[in-house]
Amino acid sequence: MNTETILITGATGDTGGYAVDRLLEQGREVRALAHTKDERSEKLRKRGVEVVYGDFLDFGQVRAALDGVRGAYFCFPLRPGIIQATAYFAQAAREAEVEAIVYILSQTHLTARSGQTNHRRNTTHRGRSSLGIYRK
Repeated sequence: MNTETILITGATGDTGGYAVDRLLEQGREVRALAHTKDERSEKLRKRGVEVVYGDFLDFGQVRAALDGVRGAYFCFPLRPGIIQATAYFAQAAREAEVEAIVYILSQTHLTARSGQTNHRRNTTHRGRSSLGIYRK
């Protein structure tokens, strides 16, 4: 079993949840950064995921979530605060000496036409995505 911990953000959603599934299948140690304690985060915990709680816009909480992890998967919805959250995540990862970061931005998180929000869950992402990988 691989004991190097990988932090997954957005783990209670479709995109991050998919990453959690694949990592657990590979026998990896997974830590999830969840915003709130709810039934979705509890399901992750029951599957053996270490769940920590925090806010992307609180540098100290992001830094604590990244402490001791080897790699991280950063998935943040395209909404106000993304630039600050991304900067905090990058700085915290640097301080924690995280070796690799995968980041994904998906337009499925954007508001749909005329202010209608897309609330579909457990669906295939039909929007365009951007995926990047950073290695130390």
